[in-house]
Amino acid sequence: MIGAVIFDMDGLLVDSERLYLHFLPEALKRFGLPFREEVADRTRGVTNEEGGPIVEEIYSDYPGTDGYAVLSTLQKIVDDYSFEHGVPAKDGAVELLNFLGGRQVPRALASSSGMDIIRNNLDHLHLTKAFNVLVSGRDPSIKNSKPAPDIFLAAAIQLGIDPQNTLVLEDSYAGVEAGAAGNFKTIMIPDLSPVTDEMRHLAYGIYPSLNDVTDLLEMTDMDI
Repeated sequence: MIGAVIFDMDGLLVDSERLYLHFLPEALKRFGLPFREEVADRTRGVTNEEGGPIVEEIYSDYPGTDGYAVLSTLQKIVDDYSFEHGVPAKDGAVELLNFLGGRQVPRALASSSGMDIIRNNLDHLHLTKAFNVLVSGRDPSIKNSKPAPDIFLAAAIQLGIDPQNTLVLEDSYAGVEAGAAGNFKTIMIPDLSPVTDEMRHLAYGIYPSLNDVTDLLEMTDMDI
């Protein structure tokens, strides 16, 4: 029986991953680097600290590349845009939150983004009160970023629910790996990352949209 649900934010709750991909060429250009889509694919869902070495590996033919600086610049571009314009909710997000709220199921948002960005996105979408718990991967108490399960375990502790009875909703490889590593029931809603055999193995289920998750939980009366 599912007793709580933990949501990722970027690419799962809000349609922000396309912003990162859209602004990535601009961020790379500032460092004299050519666009390589592999950067987006391999850093999706991880912190700038974790993603920095990945960027440096991708641009090993550009000695002296500071991967952390590249990702931090990209983050600032996206954050500035988000603060001014907001980011739209993903299909089915509001409906799922309303369904869970109606059943008084505790809800957490666990994101690698900073708390200021989390709150700004929720404010723009009028979802500030939709979550019982908010956890930022930039909190010093979160020692390891995804694919480590630390952020989800922290959310589960605050919710007071055992991971085995907690559903994690994710769109990225790192997020699904983190959910599985923490012994959560993890559902993948693919965004920009295609489904792989590894994801099929790790995830409890894979569905096209959050509307399908609402249907699943309603049909099974939360007993999955």
